[in-house]
Parts: sequence; structure tokens; C-alpha cells
Amino acid sequence: MNIDGRIAAKVINYFTDKQEPVLCVHDSFICREQFKEELTDVMNKAVKEVLQDYQIRVEPNKEVTDLQNRINKGVLNVTSMKDLYNERTIDSRRTEGYLLRWNKHQYWLYMLQNPINLQI
Repeated sequence: MNIDGRIAAKVINYFTDKQEPVLCVHDSFICREQFKEELTDVMNKAVKEVLQDYQIRVEPNKEVTDLQNRINKGVLNVTSMKDLYNERTIDSRRTEGYLLRWNKHQYWLYMLQNPINLQI
């Protein structure tokens, strides 16, 4: 977490110095579409600096949603965006560990609702 935090701080500081807002969400960032390539470059540079020249290639992996038609007088009303959340595509890239935990969780939920009772 310390390494992630240092990388995130470098990215945030870079864009803060440019007076361009970015939103940090876990180990990802949200920015305006025109800054997507620059954000990717800054993230890769920050990773290289923090990891002392060890390089990984960070690639953008999310689709861009145009919210221009939802802005009224310069204000984006996020409470009215439930439809976007409900209609989003499900990210099908799940790790093996995630799928294993999900299956165990589903089984646990099923057993809560359908317990096996044995009478001896």
C-alpha cells in the first residue's frame, strides 16, 4: 500500500501542478478524456521512479463515457446517474482467485437459505 500511495501521490501532484483534476480510485485514476494519454505516461513514469527503474506498462482499460449531455449550467448532477450505473457493461476480466471466492460466497448464501438438516 505504501508503494501504491507513493505512485498515486506523484500522479496527483503532477496534475495538481497543472491545475487539472484527477480522481484517484484505489489503484486507478479518472481524468478528462483529453488527458488519458498524458495520465498513462505520468503513471508509467511514477511507477518507474518509485520502483527504482523497474518498469511495468500501465495501459488505460476503461471505456470513456461522455457526460456532456448531463451537465446543466456547469454542474454535473451525479444523483441522476443511476441509469448509467445499472446499464454499464460487466467487466468480464476476473481473476481465478476472485472467481473461487465468488463461488464460495454463492455457496455460503445458498446454504443460509437452504440449510441441510439431519435428524439422528
